[in-house]
Amino acid sequence: MNQIKLTSQMSVQNNNSIQIEKEQQDLIDSQKKNMIYHMLFNKLSKINTKKKSITLNTLILELNEQHNIQINKQILISIMNNFGFKQQKTVKLPLKIELNKEKIIKMVQTLHQYNDIDASWIFTFDTYDFRLFVGNSEESIIHNDTDKSIELYVGRETRNSTIAFCVSGNGYCFPPLCCVQTEQMSKELEKQIHGIHHEIGSNFITKHSIINYLKNIFIPTVQQLKEHKEYKGSSILILPHFFKKIIQDQTLFSLFNENEIFIEFINEHLWYCTPLERIFRNITNDIILKDIDLCKTETRITVLGKKKLLLYFIDRLCNRDVISREFFNSRFIYGFNYLSIENVELELSYILNQNNTLIKINLPSNITEDTFINLFSLNEINPFYQDVIRLTLNSNEFQKCQTKKLQNDFLIHKFGTEIIPSIDYLIPHEIDISEPQKRLLSK
Repeated sequence: MNQIKLTSQMSVQNNNSIQIEKEQQDLIDSQKKNMIYHMLFNKLSKINTKKKSITLNTLILELNEQHNIQINKQILISIMNNFGFKQQKTVKLPLKIELNKEKIIKMVQTLHQYNDIDASWIFTFDTYDFRLFVGNSEESIIHNDTDKSIELYVGRETRNSTIAFCVSGNGYCFPPLCCVQTEQMSKELEKQIHGIHHEIGSNFITKHSIINYLKNIFIPTVQQLKEHKEYKGSSILILPHFFKKIIQDQTLFSLFNENEIFIEFINEHLWYCTPLERIFRNITNDIILKDIDLCKTETRITVLGKKKLLLYFIDRLCNRDVISREFFNSRFIYGFNYLSIENVELELSYILNQNNTLIKINLPSNITEDTFINLFSLNEINPFYQDVIRLTLNSNEFQKCQTKKLQNDFLIHKFGTEIIPSIDYLIPHEIDISEPQKRLLSK
């Protein structure tokens, strides 16, 4: 009897302990939830005030990194719904033409002050990831009271990038920055790719790695180039707009000032047409076609999958001759200095994929049937229109043209023979100042 009574008492005590532990855990969960509410209230209130949106992935990462809170997507959505926020598909690029035009004009005017800097000393730097596609919609959070007619903008994020490149206006490629998970993978890459800079132990490019790269790779390399070429002038580093919040480092800015490196953050819509972005988009089309099965069968963070794609991508980009000759338009950034305001709407129509504007291409008067098609080699065409030309040459209509004459007639009918002013200076040039460049510089 006593044994039964003792067992009963122990059972009650255990139940009480379990209940107490449950209440304590509930209290902890409640406190954690309140902390999440408080953090999200401050974060989302600022977003709502600015009429912007934030992606779910960014919220989850910030909760984890800043507050050490592990939370899955569904729980976050549930909390958001209770908090007066909801999911919405947001567009990457606002479609208000006047707004885009205003921003582009402002950036063009800003870049005018650098028209005395040779293209050799104009640099661009950007992060890249083989699964980063411009223009995709993303799941994001907005408040229920937000004006439904507002087109919310989601800035491009760098968290998912695994590689970063820096190139100059004459096609010089700096050592790339790569994220690798293991020492072994780092060693294997070093055997095959010379001059690569590693961030070991990270899946993605981070703020810390970008700042370190600019401090320890970019600035010293620029110094070496200046000493080698005995150049004592200024240089400019053009970055995409979202780098503003990434490189807020006083030491870095001091180094930029000491080395006379000006920093410009290019407008988000204009950035998609810079050389680096065009290189990425051209090459990634090739990567996607070759490795789409790999992307489907292997997760993006596996060593095997990443190594294969990184090696292929780096092999394509690190060959400086390839960059200069095939992909990199050596006057492209430099050409922005002379982008006339009357051409902005024409360029903008391409940026927004509104390709209903008639495209004109200059044709020499001494053209022959045998040389006509050669004019359409992609490296000699304005990058704004390379995709259009490529699609045209691969179209069924063009393939049906059985003779050179029919092909010529088709292309002339399609594109005309008049020149767009912007094409003249966007066709690749030598860095030495030529007569056309002197005329541009005199304007």
